[in-house]
Amino acid sequence: MSRHTSAPTWEDIPLLAEAETIRVYWSGPHGTDELGVPRYTLGVVVRCPFCRREHNHGTGRGYGEDIPAILSRVAHCAGRYADAHPTGTYWITGADRADIPSYPGERARQIAQRRQEADT
Repeated sequence: MSRHTSAPTWEDIPLLAEAETIRVYWSGPHGTDELGVPRYTLGVVVRCPFCRREHNHGTGRGYGEDIPAILSRVAHCAGRYADAHPTGTYWITGADRADIPSYPGERARQIAQRRQEADT
């Protein structure tokens, strides 16, 4: 750290830092699936190791996938301090320990599957 300021300088920051997951959320609906059920995608809120602000990162993926693998990935600081450090790249960590809310479309999916099974 610089002696005259509490803010880190670019020399103080590693090229690839870790951003701890604060919370996980579902966003959407984003269209529907083959059964006509609304689709939701996962997002994650992290504390940026560079600017110390919270950043949201959507994934574009969700239900039925390996959630910790989706969320544990490389992301970039897009905040107003993004150019204050060399890369702004960080690894999202802690998704495997995060409380993941239940899928908001689960009940609709179950009803649609029952209807489809009844039709066959």
